[in-house]
Amino acid sequence: MFIEFGAPFPGFVPEARDYRVVIETRLGHRKGWRPLLTFTWRAARMTSPGQYITYSNSPDDLTSDQKAQADAALKALAAKVVKNASPPDTGE
Repeated sequence: MFIEFGAPFPGFVPEARDYRVVIETRLGHRKGWRPLLTFTWRAARMTSPGQYITYSNSPDDLTSDQKAQADAALKALAAKVVKNASPPDTGE
């Protein structure tokens, strides 16, 4: 099994909100990617975006303090991505 992570565009940083996620698979006898399953990813739980750790995806166990912590962590990550982004190529 090969796993790849994708986003809508380069530099994408999630916000502290729910996202619809589609897991796709590529079967050896078929061309292209096929949807396998869809679920709601609760990004507000991601309080340490720089680390590969697991978080609960339950909609019922998030306090307002935890949501604020996740929002601050994701905003810090977004600022880091923007700071390190290269300017677009204008072709000049």
